[in-house]
Amino acid sequence: MGMECKRQKMEHEAEGKSSWRIYFAHPVSGECFSMRMLLNFVKWCTSFQSIRRVNEVNHKTYRKACYTLGLLDDNKEWNDCLVEASGWATENELKHLLVMVLMHYQVCDARQLWKNNYEILSQDITTIQRKRLCMKDLQLNEKQIEAYTLVREGSNYDATKKDMINMPTDYNDPAYLKEKSILTPKNELVHELNDIIIKMIPGEGRTYYSSDDMCKTSTNTDEEDILYPTKFLNNLRFPGIPNHDIHLKVGILSMLLRNLNQTKGFCNGTRIVITHLGIWSVSAKIISAKNLGSRVTIPRTIMSPNESKCPFKLKRRQLPLATCYAMTINKSQGQTLHWVGLYLPKHVFTHGQLYVAISQVTTREGLTVLNADDDTKYPTFIKNIIYEEVF
Repeated sequence: MGMECKRQKMEHEAEGKSSWRIYFAHPVSGECFSMRMLLNFVKWCTSFQSIRRVNEVNHKTYRKACYTLGLLDDNKEWNDCLVEASGWATENELKHLLVMVLMHYQVCDARQLWKNNYEILSQDITTIQRKRLCMKDLQLNEKQIEAYTLVREGSNYDATKKDMINMPTDYNDPAYLKEKSILTPKNELVHELNDIIIKMIPGEGRTYYSSDDMCKTSTNTDEEDILYPTKFLNNLRFPGIPNHDIHLKVGILSMLLRNLNQTKGFCNGTRIVITHLGIWSVSAKIISAKNLGSRVTIPRTIMSPNESKCPFKLKRRQLPLATCYAMTINKSQGQTLHWVGLYLPKHVFTHGQLYVAISQVTTREGLTVLNADDDTKYPTFIKNIIYEEVF
């Protein structure tokens, strides 16, 4: 039986009908991701060198070959983001912004990105070197300024890589916001509550739209644009991924949806208050316990859902933020709050979910429960789900 299966497999391969599954590579994996993408487009490869051969030119890296085929975006957005942030961000913020872009995002040509933007990062270099060398009249030429700036940014990169509803008048007061939250079981309810609250906050605000695409390593057809148009991709929603359109205002409470810089406390789940709205980025202040008061400039990032029923992998370039006056019970894990409003238009539906919600508040007086389920017979009681099999 085993020999017969082997013989059929050899005949199948001899007819040129063999198909093999290629392992998925994450966009931040560098050359592995680029090679994985090329294997879907470069035909009849016989060696690693032939994979990098595009238009009769042997490229030194898989990324260069992808760039020649037009499979990667250019650096225009990252250039615009850095230039825009230089109008309000401090030099320290700009340094960490550049490090975040280089570490977490698909930068086609990091060297060119540096060449285009190192001047806005080097304005204090001469002053720093004068103090360090105790030379008040020290003058540095252009190459020296670039070299000193590169050394400083390199140290920042290494350090980061190692740790890789009534609206009150104090709605934008961090001291008030950091201790309070509304909890509810489902994401749909969270979006509904947050939209209501944002409309109550004064100010125009700005709506940010995502750029949605399919990861080219997850499809092997040339008709994906026809099968899955952009409008379809824009309507997709996933837990932990920002929506296609998010509306922000200065002073509103938001939450990071991705680890940006763990050493600085810019982690997934960190609560922040928006302080400035740009076109390509926003500035915010941390109100969580760790690094309270620290400022961060947040650019758009490429995010993909961890789990999806879709036959492709979505790439959504959007600000990694979500308004969080209200949040799901599961997302609140790890938060310590003094005042919690538990909103239950429908009762909890998973094991231990009610316990998690109640355990987030530090005192009994700080907990308020609203049972708004019309199907319940006893409004003064709430349901607790327990699977006895786990005990």
